[in-house]
Amino acid sequence: MNYPKGTEEIALIDLFFGIRERWKSIALTGLIGLAIGLSLVVGKEPEYQISVSVAPPTNSDIQSFLTASSLSQQPVAWTGSTSPWVPYISPPQGIDPSRVYHVFEHDLISDVVQSRYLQHHGSAPRFEFTKSDRTITIFAYSNNPDPTLNLIHSYIEYASQHTIKKFAKDLTGDIENRIIVGKYAENSLVKIFLRQQDDRITILEEALDIAKNIGAVKPLEKAYSSSANIPLYFRGAELLQAEINALQQRGESDAYFYVPQIREIQEWMRMLGDIKIDPTTISVAQTGSPKISKIGPSVARTLALGLIGGILLGLAIIFFSILLKQRIKP
Repeated sequence: MNYPKGTEEIALIDLFFGIRERWKSIALTGLIGLAIGLSLVVGKEPEYQISVSVAPPTNSDIQSFLTASSLSQQPVAWTGSTSPWVPYISPPQGIDPSRVYHVFEHDLISDVVQSRYLQHHGSAPRFEFTKSDRTITIFAYSNNPDPTLNLIHSYIEYASQHTIKKFAKDLTGDIENRIIVGKYAENSLVKIFLRQQDDRITILEEALDIAKNIGAVKPLEKAYSSSANIPLYFRGAELLQAEINALQQRGESDAYFYVPQIREIQEWMRMLGDIKIDPTTISVAQTGSPKISKIGPSVARTLALGLIGGILLGLAIIFFSILLKQRIKP
């Protein structure tokens, strides 16, 4: 068929005959595309998806925290005369496993914690996270799954220790503050005791003056010891002076004998001081079994794409060769 000179249109019949005449070229380019696809499949190193799930801890997993924070004994408050404040030490607050896990979740997903950890591991892959209910799943992609799996487990432990240190520091500070309060309570009870002694001496000295003025050296009434309504000066100057002398002899050390609450507060402070937190026995999360899945291009799909790509390339070459020949035809 004849076309005007310079036309860029090609008849379908010409294209069909051109393809039929050059079918070997199309087959060759198809085989070349197939070979390229095969080389991609064979030469590419397989990649793996590594995942580990992390679930909340149980009460037993953080038993050391719970034991340290569940002391139930409390000292009896001072029952003497009214004081500016009531000496008392409350027990440390209980630690809820869900609260521990909430902090652990934040630490685990934190970019800051992850960066601090990964900067010590060279070109380690960054982690991806998904959350379903209270379970977090950590994903990483690598050509070498075993070291990456160890890296994930190590990071979980790193985040756990980060959480444990927070709670251990807070609990330690809380215990230290309560011990300080206990020392103030102890000193306060001693001062209250001494003040009561001084108040009692003042009252007895007034009664002693009255007894001396009325010449009551001996007790005036034998029943004075059994009735609270009989004036103190009825006891006589000798007994009053003897009691005053005894009270004046008392010092701070006597408070520990006469005030049992001081001993209770001391015992409470000793119990607080004996609390020890062993991070090695605490688990803030439960780690599930790891999953390793091979990922990468499908072999059949890659080969099919290579074959189709080669055939299309061959058709394109034929098309442009016919078009070029048509344009240069006289």
